[in-house]
Amino acid sequence: MNLKCTNKKIIKALFIAICIIALSLIGGKSYAANAKTTESVNMRKNATISSKVKAKIPKGKKVKILKKNAAKADGYTWYKVKYNNKTGYVVSKYLNIQTKSNTSNVNTTGNRKINSKKPMVALTFDDGPNGTVTPKILDTLEKYGAVATFFDLGSCMKAYPKVSQRAEKIGCEVESHTYAHSNLATLSVSQLQADMAKAEKVYKQTLGHSPKLVRPPYGSINARVRSTIKYPLINWDIDTLDWKSRNKNSIMKEIRKFKSYDGRVILMHGIYTSTLDAVKILVPELQKKGYQFVTVSEMAKYKGVKLKAGKLYCNFR
Repeated sequence: MNLKCTNKKIIKALFIAICIIALSLIGGKSYAANAKTTESVNMRKNATISSKVKAKIPKGKKVKILKKNAAKADGYTWYKVKYNNKTGYVVSKYLNIQTKSNTSNVNTTGNRKINSKKPMVALTFDDGPNGTVTPKILDTLEKYGAVATFFDLGSCMKAYPKVSQRAEKIGCEVESHTYAHSNLATLSVSQLQADMAKAEKVYKQTLGHSPKLVRPPYGSINARVRSTIKYPLINWDIDTLDWKSRNKNSIMKEIRKFKSYDGRVILMHGIYTSTLDAVKILVPELQKKGYQFVTVSEMAKYKGVKLKAGKLYCNFR
Protein backbone atom coordinates (compact mmCIF):
# COMPACT_ATOMS: atom_id res chain seq x y z
CA MET A 1 0.00 0.00 0.00
CA ASN A 2 1.29 3.48 -0.87
CA LEU A 3 0.77 5.36 2.44
CA LYS A 4 1.87 8.65 0.92
CA CYS A 5 -0.88 8.51 -1.74
CA THR A 6 -3.45 7.33 0.81
CA ASN A 7 -2.68 10.24 3.16
CA LYS A 8 -3.01 12.71 0.30
CA LYS A 9 -6.43 11.25 -0.58
CA ILE A 10 -7.59 11.53 3.05
CA ILE A 11 -6.39 15.14 3.32
CA LYS A 12 -8.09 15.99 0.02
CA ALA A 13 -11.35 14.38 1.13
CA LEU A 14 -11.30 16.28 4.43
CA PHE A 15 -10.66 19.56 2.62
CA ILE A 16 -13.58 18.98 0.25
CA ALA A 17 -15.86 18.08 3.16
CA ILE A 18 -14.92 21.24 5.05
CA CYS A 19 -15.57 23.37 1.96
CA ILE A 20 -18.98 21.77 1.42
CA ILE A 21 -19.99 22.42 5.04
CA ALA A 22 -18.79 26.03 4.87
CA LEU A 23 -20.63 26.71 1.63
CA SER A 24 -23.84 25.18 2.95
CA LEU A 25 -23.71 27.40 6.02
CA ILE A 26 -23.13 30.53 3.95
CA GLY A 27 -25.61 29.73 1.20
CA GLY A 28 -28.34 28.39 3.46
CA LYS A 29 -28.46 31.47 5.70
CA SER A 30 -28.52 29.27 8.77
CA TYR A 31 -29.23 31.13 11.95
CA ALA A 32 -29.77 30.21 15.55
CA ALA A 33 -31.57 32.55 17.93
CA ASN A 34 -34.54 32.65 20.22
CA ALA A 35 -37.63 34.69 19.46
CA LYS A 36 -41.07 35.25 20.93
CA THR A 37 -44.30 35.28 18.98
CA THR A 38 -45.96 38.70 18.85
CA GLU A 39 -49.39 37.08 18.54
CA SER A 40 -50.97 33.65 18.20
CA VAL A 41 -49.60 32.16 14.99
CA ASN A 42 -49.67 28.93 13.00
CA MET A 43 -46.45 27.01 12.36
CA ARG A 44 -46.87 25.37 8.98
CA LYS A 45 -45.30 22.32 7.39
CA ASN A 46 -44.18 24.31 4.34
CA ALA A 47 -43.70 28.03 3.75
CA THR A 48 -47.19 28.79 2.40
CA ILE A 49 -50.36 29.92 4.13
CA SER A 50 -52.23 26.97 2.60
CA SER A 51 -49.79 24.41 4.02
CA LYS A 52 -50.75 22.03 6.84
CA VAL A 53 -50.62 23.52 10.35
CA LYS A 54 -48.10 21.58 12.43
CA ALA A 55 -48.61 23.58 15.62
CA LYS A 56 -50.57 26.55 16.93
CA ILE A 57 -48.11 28.76 18.82
CA PRO A 58 -49.73 31.06 21.40
CA LYS A 59 -48.73 34.71 21.72
CA GLY A 60 -45.57 35.31 23.73
CA LYS A 61 -44.19 31.79 23.38
CA LYS A 62 -40.49 31.23 22.74
CA VAL A 63 -39.36 29.53 19.53
CA LYS A 64 -35.92 28.74 18.16
CA ILE A 65 -35.13 30.19 14.75
CA LEU A 66 -33.28 27.65 12.64
CA LYS A 67 -33.08 29.68 9.46
CA LYS A 68 -33.89 33.30 8.68
CA ASN A 69 -35.38 34.15 5.28
CA ALA A 70 -35.88 30.46 4.60
CA ALA A 71 -38.41 31.23 1.87
CA LYS A 72 -40.53 33.96 0.31
CA ALA A 73 -44.06 32.91 -0.60
CA ASP A 74 -47.61 34.32 -0.64
CA GLY A 75 -46.18 37.81 -0.16
CA TYR A 76 -44.39 36.93 3.12
CA THR A 77 -40.91 36.15 4.35
CA TRP A 78 -40.82 32.86 6.25
CA TYR A 79 -38.46 31.70 9.00
CA LYS A 80 -37.79 28.05 9.76
CA VAL A 81 -38.37 27.50 13.47
CA LYS A 82 -38.52 24.84 16.16
CA TYR A 83 -41.26 24.77 18.78
CA ASN A 84 -42.05 21.93 21.23
CA ASN A 85 -39.77 19.58 19.29
CA LYS A 86 -41.63 20.32 16.06
CA THR A 87 -40.02 22.04 13.09
CA GLY A 88 -41.89 24.20 10.60
CA TYR A 89 -42.30 27.64 9.07
CA VAL A 90 -43.66 30.90 10.51
CA VAL A 91 -44.12 34.33 8.89
CA SER A 92 -41.21 36.49 10.08
CA LYS A 93 -43.33 39.52 11.04
CA TYR A 94 -44.90 37.54 13.89
CA LEU A 95 -41.54 36.94 15.58
CA ASN A 96 -39.79 39.29 17.98
CA ILE A 97 -36.09 38.41 17.94
CA GLN A 98 -33.81 39.20 20.87
CA THR A 99 -30.22 39.17 19.68
CA LYS A 100 -27.07 39.31 21.80
CA SER A 101 -26.18 42.75 20.52
CA ASN A 102 -29.50 44.21 21.63
CA THR A 103 -29.90 45.93 24.96
CA SER A 104 -32.79 44.93 27.22
CA ASN A 105 -34.83 47.81 25.77
CA VAL A 106 -34.27 47.02 22.10
CA ASN A 107 -36.33 44.41 20.27
CA THR A 108 -36.16 43.29 16.67
CA THR A 109 -39.50 42.86 14.91
CA GLY A 110 -39.04 41.52 11.39
CA ASN A 111 -36.29 43.77 10.03
CA ARG A 112 -36.92 46.69 12.42
CA LYS A 113 -35.43 47.48 15.80
CA ILE A 114 -37.71 49.11 18.37
CA ASN A 115 -36.34 50.76 21.49
CA SER A 116 -39.06 50.79 24.14
CA LYS A 117 -37.38 53.70 25.94
CA LYS A 118 -37.50 56.01 22.91
CA PRO A 119 -40.59 57.97 21.78
CA MET A 120 -42.94 56.27 19.35
CA VAL A 121 -46.01 57.27 17.37
CA ALA A 122 -48.70 55.24 15.58
CA LEU A 123 -49.73 56.44 12.14
CA THR A 124 -53.07 55.00 11.02
CA PHE A 125 -54.92 55.01 7.70
CA ASP A 126 -58.65 54.41 7.22
CA ASP A 127 -61.00 53.62 4.33
CA GLY A 128 -58.56 51.72 2.10
CA PRO A 129 -57.08 49.97 0.44
CA ASN A 130 -57.10 52.15 -2.64
CA GLY A 131 -55.59 50.90 -5.89
CA THR A 132 -53.50 53.99 -6.65
CA VAL A 133 -52.84 56.09 -3.52
CA THR A 134 -52.34 53.36 -0.91
CA PRO A 135 -49.47 51.67 -2.82
CA LYS A 136 -47.67 55.03 -2.99
CA ILE A 137 -48.13 55.51 0.75
CA LEU A 138 -46.58 52.07 1.20
CA ASP A 139 -43.69 53.14 -1.06
CA THR A 140 -43.03 56.12 1.22
CA LEU A 141 -43.20 54.07 4.42
CA GLU A 142 -40.87 51.47 2.95
CA LYS A 143 -38.44 54.17 1.80
CA TYR A 144 -38.00 55.42 5.37
CA GLY A 145 -38.25 52.03 7.10
CA ALA A 146 -41.48 53.13 8.79
CA VAL A 147 -44.70 51.24 9.42
CA ALA A 148 -48.34 52.12 10.05
CA THR A 149 -51.65 50.47 10.86
CA PHE A 150 -54.13 50.28 8.00
CA PHE A 151 -57.75 49.96 9.07
CA ASP A 152 -59.06 48.53 5.83
CA LEU A 153 -62.66 48.10 4.73
CA GLY A 154 -63.58 44.53 3.87
CA SER A 155 -65.26 45.70 0.67
CA CYS A 156 -62.09 47.50 -0.49
CA MET A 157 -59.79 44.67 0.58
CA LYS A 158 -61.87 42.36 -1.56
CA ALA A 159 -61.27 44.67 -4.53
CA TYR A 160 -57.53 45.22 -3.88
CA PRO A 161 -56.25 42.18 -1.95
CA LYS A 162 -52.65 42.55 -3.12
CA VAL A 163 -52.40 46.03 -1.60
CA SER A 164 -53.35 44.75 1.86
CA GLN A 165 -51.02 41.79 1.43
CA ARG A 166 -48.14 44.11 0.56
CA ALA A 167 -48.84 46.27 3.62
CA GLU A 168 -48.40 43.22 5.86
CA LYS A 169 -45.37 42.08 3.92
CA ILE A 170 -43.43 45.28 4.68
CA GLY A 171 -44.27 45.08 8.38
CA CYS A 172 -47.41 47.18 8.60
CA GLU A 173 -50.49 46.10 10.52
CA VAL A 174 -53.75 45.54 8.63
CA GLU A 175 -56.85 45.67 10.80
CA SER A 176 -60.61 46.04 10.35
CA HIS A 177 -62.62 49.16 9.58
CA THR A 178 -65.71 46.93 9.18
CA TYR A 179 -67.00 45.69 5.84
CA ALA A 180 -69.36 48.43 4.68
CA HIS A 181 -68.36 51.56 6.71
CA SER A 182 -71.73 51.81 8.46
CA ASN A 183 -72.22 53.87 11.60
CA LEU A 184 -72.01 51.01 14.09
CA ALA A 185 -73.99 52.85 16.76
CA THR A 186 -77.05 52.76 14.47
CA LEU A 187 -76.92 49.00 13.85
CA SER A 188 -78.73 46.22 15.68
CA VAL A 189 -76.85 43.35 17.28
CA SER A 190 -77.61 41.05 14.34
CA GLN A 191 -76.50 43.73 11.86
CA LEU A 192 -73.26 44.27 13.77
CA GLN A 193 -72.56 40.55 13.85
CA ALA A 194 -73.29 40.19 10.14
CA ASP A 195 -70.94 43.03 9.17
CA MET A 196 -68.13 41.74 11.40
CA ALA A 197 -68.52 38.20 10.03
CA LYS A 198 -68.44 39.45 6.43
CA ALA A 199 -65.32 41.53 7.09
CA GLU A 200 -63.60 38.67 8.91
CA LYS A 201 -64.23 36.30 6.02
CA VAL A 202 -62.48 38.66 3.60
CA TYR A 203 -59.54 39.10 6.00
CA LYS A 204 -59.05 35.35 6.32
CA GLN A 205 -59.25 34.86 2.56
CA THR A 206 -56.82 37.71 1.88
CA LEU A 207 -54.33 37.55 4.75
CA GLY A 208 -54.77 34.06 6.13
CA HIS A 209 -55.87 35.26 9.59
CA SER A 210 -58.57 37.27 11.35
CA PRO A 211 -58.12 40.93 12.33
CA LYS A 212 -57.17 41.70 15.94
CA LEU A 213 -58.46 45.28 16.15
CA VAL A 214 -61.46 47.25 14.88
CA ARG A 215 -61.72 50.96 14.16
CA PRO A 216 -65.37 52.04 14.24
CA PRO A 217 -66.32 54.20 11.23
CA TYR A 218 -66.66 57.85 12.32
CA GLY A 219 -65.31 56.75 15.71
CA SER A 220 -68.92 56.03 16.62
CA ILE A 221 -69.72 53.45 19.31
CA ASN A 222 -72.24 52.80 22.08
CA ALA A 223 -72.84 50.15 24.74
CA ARG A 224 -74.31 47.76 22.16
CA VAL A 225 -71.19 48.04 19.98
CA ARG A 226 -68.90 47.47 22.97
CA SER A 227 -70.69 44.32 24.05
CA THR A 228 -71.17 42.87 20.56
CA ILE A 229 -67.80 43.39 18.88
CA LYS A 230 -65.27 40.99 20.38
CA TYR A 231 -62.25 43.09 19.49
CA PRO A 232 -60.43 46.06 21.05
CA LEU A 233 -61.76 49.30 19.54
CA ILE A 234 -59.20 51.84 18.31
CA ASN A 235 -59.89 55.53 17.73
CA TRP A 236 -57.33 58.36 17.72
CA ASP A 237 -56.23 61.53 19.49
CA ILE A 238 -54.77 63.47 16.55
CA ASP A 239 -57.27 64.06 13.74
CA THR A 240 -55.53 65.45 10.66
CA LEU A 241 -58.89 66.31 9.04
CA ASP A 242 -57.37 65.17 5.76
CA TRP A 243 -60.81 64.04 4.57
CA LYS A 244 -62.03 67.62 4.96
CA SER A 245 -59.16 69.84 3.78
CA ARG A 246 -57.70 67.64 1.03
CA ASN A 247 -54.61 69.86 1.36
CA LYS A 248 -51.15 68.73 2.51
CA ASN A 249 -50.33 72.04 4.24
CA SER A 250 -53.59 72.00 6.20
CA ILE A 251 -52.95 68.39 7.20
CA MET A 252 -49.47 69.21 8.48
CA LYS A 253 -50.83 72.27 10.32
CA GLU A 254 -53.22 70.05 12.29
CA ILE A 255 -50.42 67.65 13.19
CA ARG A 256 -47.99 70.40 14.20
CA LYS A 257 -50.46 71.75 16.76
CA PHE A 258 -49.11 69.07 19.11
CA LYS A 259 -45.78 69.44 20.89
CA SER A 260 -45.33 65.76 21.70
CA TYR A 261 -46.35 62.69 19.70
CA ASP A 262 -45.11 59.95 22.01
CA GLY A 263 -47.89 57.41 22.55
CA ARG A 264 -50.28 59.20 20.23
CA VAL A 265 -52.42 57.74 17.44
CA ILE A 266 -52.67 59.85 14.28
CA LEU A 267 -55.73 59.51 12.04
CA MET A 268 -55.33 59.77 8.26
CA HIS A 269 -57.06 58.22 5.26
CA GLY A 270 -55.16 56.15 2.72
CA ILE A 271 -57.20 57.23 -0.29
CA TYR A 272 -56.31 60.89 -0.91
CA THR A 273 -53.36 62.22 -2.93
CA SER A 274 -53.09 65.14 -0.51
CA THR A 275 -52.65 62.66 2.36
CA LEU A 276 -49.86 60.96 0.43
CA ASP A 277 -48.17 64.33 -0.05
CA ALA A 278 -48.42 65.02 3.70
CA VAL A 279 -47.00 61.58 4.57
CA LYS A 280 -43.93 62.37 2.46
CA ILE A 281 -43.32 65.37 4.74
CA LEU A 282 -44.45 63.88 8.04
CA VAL A 283 -42.45 60.65 8.18
CA PRO A 284 -38.92 62.08 7.72
CA GLU A 285 -39.83 65.11 9.85
CA LEU A 286 -40.81 63.03 12.89
CA GLN A 287 -37.95 60.58 12.38
CA LYS A 288 -35.50 63.49 12.54
CA LYS A 289 -37.07 64.42 15.88
CA GLY A 290 -36.33 60.93 17.19
CA TYR A 291 -39.76 59.29 16.84
CA GLN A 292 -40.17 55.63 15.94
CA PHE A 293 -43.15 54.71 13.77
CA VAL A 294 -44.87 51.63 15.20
CA THR A 295 -48.14 49.80 14.67
CA VAL A 296 -51.00 50.20 17.14
CA SER A 297 -50.39 46.70 18.53
CA GLU A 298 -46.69 47.43 18.97
CA MET A 299 -47.50 50.73 20.67
CA ALA A 300 -49.78 49.00 23.15
CA LYS A 301 -47.17 46.34 23.85
CA TYR A 302 -44.27 48.72 24.48
CA LYS A 303 -46.42 51.10 26.51
CA GLY A 304 -47.53 48.21 28.72
CA VAL A 305 -51.21 48.28 27.73
CA LYS A 306 -53.10 45.00 27.41
CA LEU A 307 -55.77 45.50 24.77
CA LYS A 308 -59.22 44.22 25.79
CA ALA A 309 -62.25 43.40 23.66
CA GLY A 310 -64.98 46.02 23.73
CA LYS A 311 -62.73 48.69 25.24
CA LEU A 312 -62.01 51.93 23.36
CA TYR A 313 -58.44 53.24 23.04
CA CYS A 314 -57.53 56.67 21.68
CA ASN A 315 -53.84 56.88 22.65
CA PHE A 316 -51.20 55.18 24.78
CA ARG A 317 -49.78 58.13 26.69
